[in-house]
Amino acid sequence: MAKRKVKTEKRKKRTLAVIGLSLCSILIILAGFFIVWTHSDEVKEYEARTTKTAQAFTEQLVSEIESTDTSDDSLQAEAPPAEAPKALITEAEKQVIAQELSKLEDERKQRVLQTLSVTYSQALNQQKNQAFAMVDELLAEAKAEYLTLAESGQATAVNKGKLATEFLAKANVMESQMDASFSSLISTIEQQLSAEGIDPGAIVAKYRAEYNSIKEANRSALMEKAMAALN
Repeated sequence: MAKRKVKTEKRKKRTLAVIGLSLCSILIILAGFFIVWTHSDEVKEYEARTTKTAQAFTEQLVSEIESTDTSDDSLQAEAPPAEAPKALITEAEKQVIAQELSKLEDERKQRVLQTLSVTYSQALNQQKNQAFAMVDELLAEAKAEYLTLAESGQATAVNKGKLATEFLAKANVMESQMDASFSSLISTIEQQLSAEGIDPGAIVAKYRAEYNSIKEANRSALMEKAMAALN
């Protein structure tokens, strides 16, 4: 009985060792595929194209922010200052702007902040819509590629894995470009408010929180839509 027990234990250890080696081999292979496919020519081409697009619309938005007229003549002509449309500003943003306005005793600074906050809401909303458009475009591309594979009878597990990996790599590229775009807008906002003698801290913090919240929510939605498109 003792010898049989020893043999059984040895067989278990050998089996576990084989399973362990097999898993390690699979992980190494998958890692190799990930490295190759995330650095493919297609991903590099997408990165170059996305970078160019993101830089172009970011420069346009920065220009719109910087060209906002806060001269005395402009402020006096606009009475009362325009408010951002409800569709462009969240309640949380409205609250923080109202709080910051209440802290300003200088009437001119109040009018400046009211004017600039409208521009900021418009710019950040445009940046968000651009990000959504890029997501939709990426999903459409992935679905089209999958349908091509399916129609040609090449929708194998390996090819589907490659397509999914490339999609994730492109999604990471897109998110990185959107982060860079948002950072550029926030940097411009901080500089502009500081130049006007207005503390940008609370306002910028709220914009960052809103951006991160939207990004996290849409990251999950993007993965769900991608999996649905590739199945």
